[in-house]
This record gives sequence, C-alpha cells and structure tokens, in this order.
Amino acid sequence: MSISPGLAAGFGFILLAAAMNGAFALPMKIMPRWKWENTWMVWTVSSLWVLPPLVALATIPGLTETYRATPVEAFLKMGVYGMLWGVGLAMLGLSYPLIGVAVAFAVGLGSAAAVGSLLPLLGKHAQQVFTPTGELILLGVIIMLVGVAVCGWAGRERERDQGIATSSQGKSLRGFFLAFIGGTLTAALNIALAYGDQILKAVRTQAGDTSLAANAVWVPVLLAGGVPGVAYCAWLMHKNSSLRLYSGAPGTYWLLGLVMSVLWYGSVILYGVGAIKIGELGAV
Repeated sequence: MSISPGLAAGFGFILLAAAMNGAFALPMKIMPRWKWENTWMVWTVSSLWVLPPLVALATIPGLTETYRATPVEAFLKMGVYGMLWGVGLAMLGLSYPLIGVAVAFAVGLGSAAAVGSLLPLLGKHAQQVFTPTGELILLGVIIMLVGVAVCGWAGRERERDQGIATSSQGKSLRGFFLAFIGGTLTAALNIALAYGDQILKAVRTQAGDTSLAANAVWVPVLLAGGVPGVAYCAWLMHKNSSLRLYSGAPGTYWLLGLVMSVLWYGSVILYGVGAIKIGELGAV
C-alpha cells in the first residue's frame, strides 16, 4: 500500500510537534529562584495570550472576516473546550515537581493522546470505528493506556528501590493522579480543533485552502484556555507572596520562559499543519 505525500508529511509534522511538546517544560528545571507559579504565569501569558493572535494575524489573510463568518455557537464550544484544556494543563503543570517532568509527560501525554484520539473518532467518525482503520486506532489507544500504567508502576518501583518515605510516595501518587486527569482534560485541545471546522471552512473561503488554517482556531481556544492558569497562578502568588520573585530575576529566566512558549506554541502550529495534511481523520 502506497502512502501519499500529504499523509507522510502530516505524520512528519506531528512527530516533530511531539518532540517539541515533550521538551517545552525542561527549562523549568534550571529556574530555581522562581516558584512554579512564577514560571507558569510567564509561560501562560506569552504562549496562550500573546503568540496565538500574533501568529494568526501574520499567517491568516482576512482573519477578521473569517471570525465574522463563524457562528457564535462555534466560538462558545471552542471556549468551553479551551477552558477544560486550561484546567487540565494547570493540573499537568502541578504534577511536574511531584513526580518529575519525564514521568509526568509520559502519563499526561499518553492519556491525552488516547482520549484525544478516541473522542473525535466516536463523536465525528463513529461509522469508521469497526473498519480496519478504526480498529487500528483503537489498538493504538489501548497501547497508550498500557504505557500510562507502566509509567505509573515504574515510578512507584523507582521510589521503592530508592527507599523514599511514605510521605513522598503520597506526593507521587497525587502527582500521578494530577498528570493522568490533567492529561485527559488536555485532550480537549484536540477536540476543539476537531470542532473548529467552521472556522477552517471560513478560512478556506476567505483565503483558499491553507495548511495554516488551524492558527485561526487556536486563538479563541487558547485565549479561553489561559484563564484558569492565570487565575490559579495569581492566587498562588498572593498566597505564597511569590510575586516579588520577579523583581531582580536574571534575564535568562525571562528568556527561558520565552523558549518554553516558542517550543510549546510551535508544537501546536506544527500539529495543526500535520492534522490538516492528513485529512479527514487528522485530528483522530
């Protein structure tokens, strides 16, 4: 069976996006002067509220006309999914210091990928569930969930081998729970793309067929998705008196926050391009 160039390119973009997404939080490990909420606030504002509108304006001709042609109900749906995703992302971020970036990402992204594939398949392509394509997707979902379970088991075994105290094991269990539930909720970003087809159609009407059309979808989704994270970080800064940590922070911290934002939003752009190139089942 031959693979079309569009399909191969789509998977290539998604694999590159996955690598960038898996690496975006690594700078957090070398910013010890800031608390979690300091770093997460900088990342949230820059990657969810600043970059998406700028990139959309630069890459989507007639963006204003596109939004005017989109029904209000579509924006409301994407806003709801965006808020759910934002809550999940904050939970996933809180799991990093509890179980480590590596395990948290394995659990979070594994559960997100499984749920993010399954829900669009059942919701928009139910007739393909019991076809060879659908069965292969279901097999992939099962493999992902098994991988999540193995990562959780490996984390517990590591603690047992290192003789970590029961209190730390409790933190690890909480971290695993946050990563799993948070990762599951972050699948709403993928569902928002699947239900953003009205904006995609409007972009094609205004500007012709473009692989960057998803950039118009991300704007309302991520603007809504940033609200839970900003609100929670602001509350933590008030509670922990950590707003003062911004004063006198090394310039490299701000640069690292920008690197995190570029890596993460770059992965979102590449994922949108890849999903569109794959075609009808791209979001699945």
